[in-house]
Amino acid sequence: MKTLSNSRICLISMIFLMSCVSCSCKKDVEIITVNLYNNKTGAVFNPNLVYGTMTDQEGNIYKTIVIGTQTWMAENLRTTKYRNGDSIPEIINNSLWTVLTSAAYCNYQNRHNPDTIATYGRLYNGYAAIDIRNIAPLGWHVPSDAELRILVTFLGGEHFAGGKMKEAGTKHWTLENNGATNESGFTALPA
Repeated sequence: MKTLSNSRICLISMIFLMSCVSCSCKKDVEIITVNLYNNKTGAVFNPNLVYGTMTDQEGNIYKTIVIGTQTWMAENLRTTKYRNGDSIPEIINNSLWTVLTSAAYCNYQNRHNPDTIATYGRLYNGYAAIDIRNIAPLGWHVPSDAELRILVTFLGGEHFAGGKMKEAGTKHWTLENNGATNESGFTALPA
């Protein structure tokens, strides 16, 4: 049986370590890419409530809130893919957006910086919301009119629900944000 010299052992060890470093670097890059928007939101959540979390098909993590008997996302969806992995087309042309007859998304004010996307999420047209490939993450769905009515009723009706759902203050709203308390924890933002 042949024995390896010290120099060969060193070389093999260095190659092994370099391949481990290379693999870990690749994983770090993937994690950073997947979680680019996580923990970057500028939204002001209700500090008096306890939020849960959920994760979408792209690894974006969102706050959730229980309101009455329903659980809602407390942040806007920001996925670019349907549940099955198919991409949702991005449209940046405002004129095209208004006449589009197929599923698409855009970013708030067509901005692509992570802070804006993390805060406002993405904006989807109705075709994307009802697409059979499911825009909502596994275990979630786009709410029905009946579910929205349950939420509004629980929050005191149409005249009161809006204020209880809107982010309080003027960080994202204009000075006319009268009645916004976010007491529900829904944290609605203008977009």
